[in-house]
Amino acid sequence: ASIISANPTATTMAVSCLNDDNCILPSPITVTAGPSTYTLSAVYSTSVEGVQEVLTMVEDCKITGVTQGASCSVSYGIEATYKGVSTSTEVNTEISVASAEIGYETLSVTAGADKLSGATGTSTATASGSGSTETGMAGRNVVGAGALAVGVAVAGLGM
Repeated sequence: ASIISANPTATTMAVSCLNDDNCILPSPITVTAGPSTYTLSAVYSTSVEGVQEVLTMVEDCKITGVTQGASCSVSYGIEATYKGVSTSTEVNTEISVASAEIGYETLSVTAGADKLSGATGTSTATASGSGSTETGMAGRNVVGAGALAVGVAVAGLGM
């Protein structure tokens, strides 16, 4: 991942494969991740037998809490052009993602790690009765040995 920008509320990065052998990403995707947000955007272009195609995908999630899950809007668009004639379509949907379906992955930082030094945040935990609830995840991002642990809400929607 190449860090584009970082602040206490979110880190934006360009994500691509380190090894092209089994890579399903034809070009980098942009991911913005923070304690309460996750956005993925990608544009794929291809040309097959004279048909140029462009697929656009955007997943935008508001994470309501580590125990509550996320609410996401998902948009897929495709445009195809053949001999100067274009057609396009777009599909938009809203989904809820349970906390058990939110996955967290470690990404290797290949560029822009210096942008992380100013991006600090705090975590707050509150206790009530015999249980406790974590109310924030800022500050959980760990930088070390070239790796960045990033919470990524992957709901099986293209990743």
